[in-house]
Amino acid sequence: MSSQSNSLNLLNLKSLREQVYDYLRLAMNRGELGPGAVVNLNEISRKLGISKTPLRDALLQLEVEGFVTILPRRGCLVNGLSREDIRNLYQVIGSLESAVISEENITVAPDIIETMKRLNDSMRSALDEDDFDKYYEANLRLHNCYLDLSPNTWLRRIVTTMKQRLYDFPRK
Repeated sequence: MSSQSNSLNLLNLKSLREQVYDYLRLAMNRGELGPGAVVNLNEISRKLGISKTPLRDALLQLEVEGFVTILPRRGCLVNGLSREDIRNLYQVIGSLESAVISEENITVAPDIIETMKRLNDSMRSALDEDDFDKYYEANLRLHNCYLDLSPNTWLRRIVTTMKQRLYDFPRK
């Protein structure tokens, strides 16, 4: 076996369910599966060359995270976001992020503050350039500067999932 194929095998360590989950999230992000779309299990399993089991497992995770609704014996729908959903998600995210900042044991080191300043400048530049992708990436990295300081893995996981829910649909 060549060293190139060995390195490719080493890079794909995700389970099939995780790979299918990533595929579906990317399809949502690109608009291939937009809000209100019906997820065609037969078509996707045929396209990916997989059984329906890892597809169903990925859809169950997406349902828990609020991306889809599984309708028993009727299919699976991609969920949209209403203005109220967006407002509520931002309220929860803001509350959880402010809880991290207000934790008494959290100290933001000077190098992290400098990184945050650079990221803030990058966000301003992205807004001037009307580049949402650049803004989004810098914004996530800025918030992760202090979120990563929290020892609360549950909080970090919940905030990450909520942000993905807000931002991972087509951004246009």
